Amino acid sequence: MGLTMAELRAVVETDAAIRRVQRLQPAGGAGDKIFPPTYPGARAGDPARHVFEQRRLAGQDVRCVLLDSVQSQANRLEEALQSSSIAIPHVVVDFGATEVADLGRVTSLEAPHRVFDAIIRDSALNGVRFTETEHYRALLLAKPTNALPVFALSPSSLLFGVWNSTGDGGGLGARFSRCIVSEIIGVGAVDGQRGAVRIDPLGIRSSTKVVGGALDWTVARGARGERSSKPSEVNHSSIISDLVSAGVTVDYGVQTAVVSCAGLRRLRFPGVADEAAGRAVLAAMAVLALTTQDRMGYALR
Repeated sequence: MGLTMAELRAVVETDAAIRRVQRLQPAGGAGDKIFPPTYPGARAGDPARHVFEQRRLAGQDVRCVLLDSVQSQANRLEEALQSSSIAIPHVVVDFGATEVADLGRVTSLEAPHRVFDAIIRDSALNGVRFTETEHYRALLLAKPTNALPVFALSPSSLLFGVWNSTGDGGGLGARFSRCIVSEIIGVGAVDGQRGAVRIDPLGIRSSTKVVGGALDWTVARGARGERSSKPSEVNHSSIISDLVSAGVTVDYGVQTAVVSCAGLRRLRFPGVADEAAGRAVLAAMAVLALTTQDRMGYALR
C-alpha cells in the first residue's frame, strides 16, 4: 500500500502520531540465543549487565530485555538516511587535506551532536572559521518557532533532536526535541549461560610447569628458586572456563517506532508560505529512514 505526500501531509497536520510496530526474530530462528548490549554495573567493579525490565503486555507483566535503545536506533536510522539513494541535506567536514586525513569525512548524520557538534563548530568553510559565517550565526537564532536555519543545513537534526549545548549562553542555545522514537526489545526474556573449552592439540597437561614468557618459555626443572607458572600462562594446555551469564533467549523481538506529529507541528518556519510542507518533508524522512533500515537489515548482536 502506497502513501502519497498529500496523505502524509494530512496525517502530520491532524493526527497525534505515526506508529509502526513489528515483530522480529533472531536470524538463527525462534529460540536462538541473542546477545543484547551490556551496560556498566550499578557499582564500580560490578560485571556488565543486560537491561531487563517488566513491561505490561496484553494485561500481563512480562520480563523483557533491551535489544536496541532509542539512542542506538537513532544512530542506525541516521546511517540509513545517509546510505539512502535519496539525497538528504547535511553538513560535511572533510579531513582529506589535513594531517588527520585518515578520519575521512564526518557528516551531521554521524556526528554525536548532529549539526551543533563540536567537530562542525570547530571547522572552516572556504578558509573562514565556521563560527564566523552567516550559517553559524543563523543557527544561533534557531528555535522551535524558527526552525528554518536548521532545516536548511541539516533537517535530520530536527527529526532526531539536537541541542546547541556548547554555544553562546552557557548551554541555553537552540534545543529541539526528537520527533521520532524507535526502540527494539525482546519479549519473554530468559537468561542464558556461556562456557568455553579450548583443547590443546599437543596434549600438554595443566599439571606441567613452565618458566619464562610466551616467546621464550621452557619446561620447569624444579630447581631451587625457580619461578614457574601454568602452561596456560603461555597459551598452552586445555582451558575450561566457568559458566557465566551471557546472552538471552526471547519469545520474539518487537520494534516500536513512533513519529510524533504533535512534535512536528511545534516546528515553525517563519517567512515560508507553506510551513506544513516542511513538516511533511520531515515526516517523509522518518518513513524513509525506517524503510531503508528494513532493507539494510537489523545487524544487532
